[in-house]
Amino acid sequence: MALGNTDLLFGFRDSATGLRMEFHLPVHRFDLWQGYVEGVTRIYRTYGAESALRIPAVSPESPTPIFAVALDEDDTVVGGWYVNGPLTAVTEAYAPSEFAADPVYATLIAEWISHVIPDGAIELKAGWVDANNPARSQIANAIGRSVSHALRELNATYAFATAAEHATRRWARSGARPLPGIGPTPYPDERYLTHFYYWHAASTVIRSDTEQQELFRHDIVSSLSAVMDSPELRP
Repeated sequence: MALGNTDLLFGFRDSATGLRMEFHLPVHRFDLWQGYVEGVTRIYRTYGAESALRIPAVSPESPTPIFAVALDEDDTVVGGWYVNGPLTAVTEAYAPSEFAADPVYATLIAEWISHVIPDGAIELKAGWVDANNPARSQIANAIGRSVSHALRELNATYAFATAAEHATRRWARSGARPLPGIGPTPYPDERYLTHFYYWHAASTVIRSDTEQQELFRHDIVSSLSAVMDSPELRP
């Protein structure tokens, strides 16, 4: 949903770092999309996990996907993710195929996604944070909270993601929970254990830890001025 005459869909300033978190479309800010893709590709390559990276083919005219970027004071992209969805069919989701090594888990995940799609469901894909940024931990927290903001802005009830084991605690801090009965799977290979986590719009903030809840409230306040803070509207 556009705000005023700006191409910014939604945004907030992270009070823990001073960085901006903004949601855009490639057709409006292809430069930021390119910065996001360059960063996530670099991170996945560093860990030898390029085979797990699913980036849609996008041109400067592409109206999708919605993507979120963390921007520093120089407008450099230092983290982000993109929205797969809102989904209309389970075949549009990546998660079941990522659990192909465990067919039972893959089937249960597909059934759960099919069940929640009518209520509005989005998939978080290709999240990353600049590993060299001194505020990387706080940026990751802001990205976790941004999922809750995306649910609200897109009027969706559920979000879900697959995540490496090191990221699961971060998602849990932002209110995500593992799907009962689904264990980790080796993906993209035996070096990594990948988990399935989901967010529910009605309970995500309540399930977040105390620090994230407080920061979420600050996000909402700062979002009131996000449009004027956006580079498109700066003098």
